[in-house]
Amino acid sequence: HKMFGGSLRSRVSCTQCGYNSDTFDSILDLSIDIDNVGHVKAALKKFTAIDYLKGADKYKCEKSVLSFITSGVFIPIVSPRCKKPVNAEKSFSIHKAPVVLTIHLKRFTPLGRKLGHMVAYDEKLSLEPVMSKGQYGPKYSLYGVISHAGGGPNSGHYYAHVKAANENWYEMNDESVERVSHAPLNMKSAYILFYVQLPGQALETTIKSNGVDASVPRPNGVQSNGLPNGSVSKKRKASSSDDEREGAGEKASKP
Repeated sequence: HKMFGGSLRSRVSCTQCGYNSDTFDSILDLSIDIDNVGHVKAALKKFTAIDYLKGADKYKCEKSVLSFITSGVFIPIVSPRCKKPVNAEKSFSIHKAPVVLTIHLKRFTPLGRKLGHMVAYDEKLSLEPVMSKGQYGPKYSLYGVISHAGGGPNSGHYYAHVKAANENWYEMNDESVERVSHAPLNMKSAYILFYVQLPGQALETTIKSNGVDASVPRPNGVQSNGLPNGSVSKKRKASSSDDEREGAGEKASKP
């Protein structure tokens, strides 16, 4: 779960009072709709597009009580703005990006029909455009592709392309293992894509996900970690080394 796990945020925003209702769910993979879509980036954009709730689909906004403390006394104030069905906007975003990103292309419709068109994808991918505001979107590198050959979910054949530790790509097809000369970026029946975070992003992920702006000016002679310029925290130095080793796929020992 620590490798593949992330979280998804579902947000409903009341267009009348501006109140946001957020729900967070854990995910192990990201399933995206590819109907009438020709690229994974477009499918991700479609996944996070705003859905407008209006008419018969109006949202019942529960934002009706404002509260404050006066002279140490808690006084609830009822706002007449909502507590009724209102027009709203609903959207999804990735709130916590996983170390290993698994993208499932929805090739099979509820009726069992297969969407067999080509969906382009890149060897490098950034989640920045689909993250919740203020959350860091890491950059990834492709390392695995599962393809489906056949016409439906109950028939056909699955096979895979995998990138080995030596940077070579191999096609894994039952008992057959064959080296291929390049990354499998033209697989028309690609079904599941596996991406792994590029190394060296652990510190930036921590900084941005905790609302810290590394660009904020510090007092003269002081670093962002509170130490005088030119000094290095032994603990920070050990942690940086660990981040680099973890990004390279090695298990880091505790400092």
